[in-house]
Amino acid sequence: MEVMILLWIVCAGLSYMVARDRAPSKAGLAAALGFLLGPIGVLISFFLKEPAER
Repeated sequence: MEVMILLWIVCAGLSYMVARDRAPSKAGLAAALGFLLGPIGVLISFFLKEPAER
């Protein structure tokens, strides 16, 4: 059980690091998704993008 909790915390950190580079304004959302959804949240954070500049 402790391993699963550790995995979910690592997923939150990984999601945060991915979103920090790709969509800095959504890094908090990505960390929450990583914590709540685990590995699926990490995959979702890869698809987060910032809106295009005009």
